[in-house]
Amino acid sequence: MKYPALLLLASLGCSPSLDLQAAETIEVATPAEPEKTLLTPSQLDELLAPIALYPDPLVAIILPAATFPTDVVMAARYLKAGGDPEGIDDQSWDDSVKALARYPDVVKWMDENLAWTQQVGAAFVVQPAAV
Repeated sequence: MKYPALLLLASLGCSPSLDLQAAETIEVATPAEPEKTLLTPSQLDELLAPIALYPDPLVAIILPAATFPTDVVMAARYLKAGGDPEGIDDQSWDDSVKALARYPDVVKWMDENLAWTQQVGAAFVVQPAAV
């Protein structure tokens, strides 16, 4: 028997063809928007405490990069695998993450503390002036 799967489908009364009408009505789930809960000043202070003593130019890179946590993870993997620093600009990451990749220890920490990275990114999107 050359086509046992087709015979099985035929014996079950199934058709191997796609139901195109059903395929057209499938809804694609969209990613959820970041949570729009505003943090209090004390909550922001607590959230941002790990980077409070970093130089302002580095913080200015960390904040927008935190809005791309997947890119931060990919940058961490790239650096951990010994990726060529000269090849950072050739990656498909957001420019803020490319700039952050020049600070491997920070990328590693943000990757290891991904929940924090996501929280900072969400806070920066929702209340950038307060952050």
